[in-house]
Amino acid sequence: MTTSLKAVCLVSIAASAGLLASSFLGQPAAWSQGAPAAANAAGQPLDPLAQALTAYSPAAQEAVRATIRRYGTPDFVSGRLIEWDDRGPFTRIIAYSHPVRHLFPEPHDDILFEEIKMVVPPERAAELMRFDGSLSVERTRGTLAAWESSEATGLLALNLAQQIIAGKLDHVAARRKLAEGWEATAAGKQVPGASRLLFSPAFETADPDAPAPARR
Repeated sequence: MTTSLKAVCLVSIAASAGLLASSFLGQPAAWSQGAPAAANAAGQPLDPLAQALTAYSPAAQEAVRATIRRYGTPDFVSGRLIEWDDRGPFTRIIAYSHPVRHLFPEPHDDILFEEIKMVVPPERAAELMRFDGSLSVERTRGTLAAWESSEATGLLALNLAQQIIAGKLDHVAARRKLAEGWEATAAGKQVPGASRLLFSPAFETADPDAPAPARR
């Protein structure tokens, strides 16, 4: 790809991201008002983000709107997922177009995948799964993620997961606290664990393991 063509592509992506963000935040955008979409030098529309969102459920669109408001323009967009990298305490935030139904602690759709750096000892992994089946552990990359309905509920799950990893809670107590946190959040109450991480994620968490012993 030539330098000039790369520049055109970058301008196209940046312009379309700005259109999406301005529309979601209640500001005018050409594609949201029925006006002809802006075009790049090749005459192609500059609204791939808006086009991608037509494949998203209403709940997923709302999650994307809230994430754009808080963390700005996403880094990757497709009809299946929208991703933000290295925002706030998260290594990745991903909004999926089609949520997965989750019944605990009350029926909801898992939409937002929020990932942080975290060392999870293998012996704690099973306890995490008993606590919340929507947690995801990657030992090699050194990450822990919560797949929940919103950033607030994801933060609740991650904060309680950290307590399990530290040996301060078992899965039974953590499930009770998560249910209480959901109830309080739904009632409009301030829940510290739902607004921020209550711990500092580590920097070096990857565990590449070791080569298998040589065969004799």
